[in-house]
Amino acid sequence: MRFYGGGISLLLILILSASVSGQYVRKSRFANEQARRVQYELDDWVSYLQSRHISHIAESPDYLYFATRDGGVLRYNLYDRYWDYPYTTSNGLPENYVREIYYDRENAFLYAVTRRDEAVFNPASEEWIIRSQQLSWPYQKPVNRDSSDFGRFFDERQLDKLPLFLANRPYVLMGDWRLQDENFEEFPVTGFLKDRNSKVWMAVEGFGVAIGDMFTQRADFIQLGLPNIRPRAIAYQQKDLWVAGLPANRGTSRGGIGFWPFSDPSWQYYQDRWISEMPSDRVVDIATAGQRVWFASDMGLTRFDTKTGEWRHFGLSEGLLDNQVLDLEVTGDYLYIATENGLNRLLLEGNTLEKVRDSRFVSLRFNSIAAQGDTLWAGTPRGIFRRPGLKAEWDFVVPETATRDDQVRAIAVKDSVVWFATGGGAIEYHLKSERWEGFPQLALEITPPYRDIAVTSGGVFIATGEGLLKFDRQGRFWKLFTESDGLLDNRCYKLLPDGQFLWIVTDSGLTQFRWYSEMRADY
Repeated sequence: MRFYGGGISLLLILILSASVSGQYVRKSRFANEQARRVQYELDDWVSYLQSRHISHIAESPDYLYFATRDGGVLRYNLYDRYWDYPYTTSNGLPENYVREIYYDRENAFLYAVTRRDEAVFNPASEEWIIRSQQLSWPYQKPVNRDSSDFGRFFDERQLDKLPLFLANRPYVLMGDWRLQDENFEEFPVTGFLKDRNSKVWMAVEGFGVAIGDMFTQRADFIQLGLPNIRPRAIAYQQKDLWVAGLPANRGTSRGGIGFWPFSDPSWQYYQDRWISEMPSDRVVDIATAGQRVWFASDMGLTRFDTKTGEWRHFGLSEGLLDNQVLDLEVTGDYLYIATENGLNRLLLEGNTLEKVRDSRFVSLRFNSIAAQGDTLWAGTPRGIFRRPGLKAEWDFVVPETATRDDQVRAIAVKDSVVWFATGGGAIEYHLKSERWEGFPQLALEITPPYRDIAVTSGGVFIATGEGLLKFDRQGRFWKLFTESDGLLDNRCYKLLPDGQFLWIVTDSGLTQFRWYSEMRADY
């Protein structure tokens, strides 16, 4: 490896040594859902979308099922009182727009009617049977012959069967069955179902669900699903999850930044139109440390203190080098801020931005930064920079591989290994042995840019515009996971390892992939 320090000009170097093992990408193709399920368990792929437009509700002995027009089928466990993972295209539904849902008490089948298809869930085999994939269709939509109102879905025309519930704070349920939130936005109640415990489950259009108690005549309200965004960023704050991105439809309600508390099923949403210290909720990265959360946007850096509820914005007037913030990294006592025109840092407990000074960094776009102990790596259009210690000078690093190292868009670190996603493929560096390995063939098979990298004990994952790439270290091969495997959307942006799972931020929502399973081998 060659390091080029502060005052030395960049040189064009001809690299003679190259290691290009593992140069092919495998893909899976399945004839139908049953063939896919030979490879995957029902919950190997689980996806989360907006899920706030409920069209129908059904009850089984164990679950309530909510058909949505934007998030598949939601499930609530009646016995243990928790929201289970949803059924979507990731685990077998033909599409995520579901018009109706029915439970057949005679055979325990779940029957879903989508916009263009129908599907039946067989609980014995735990798989969805899709009508368009079958030669014959012996299944029929079940008919509820029970004369009682329990377990039956009624639309808004039957709301007069209910008492007008008193909404628990901060909501107000008005006389025309419209819910008003703390920002005076209104959401109509469009249907309901009474369960066997005398709870009334109401569909609140564009919001989620309401749970009314017939005895107290009070109702709780639960906001469901991702914000109305094209997701780009994800981060954990302890066990709570933050999600943000770009607006899917500007001006619609429930956009912005989403917060999913671990201990509460109800999402919270933060929008720039309601927060003066957040000029933009177009967020591409999130960083957390303790009670504070930072958001990288197209109008600077925004910080939120979850304990005090205080928001603070940092822009050009505060010393930010560019309002277009691209990446964030917390290391030691500092937050490092990669921008379109250089690198800033901010004390985690402070309010003063510092400029990382280096003559080579003037007007230089920093795509990605990653910490490896006291070492900091940075990816730029010109290549790789490294700061080997807290007080050290920055070095320019030239990888000893045949893979082009321009347009370094993502960096991932695990132990003593560093991975780089470049415009010419992927590069691996072993710090202890100072050994480089390049994968230039990737760029010929899977078109760059590669937007993110995650390294786990089970392999290396790369987010691409064509799906999720995985490098199997033991087999020395690459595999591409796509929508046919269970990915919600092939357009991947961010990756977040979570034990044996991997969160994948796609253009349509979030997918949680069980990358490690003793029951499966990904070949």
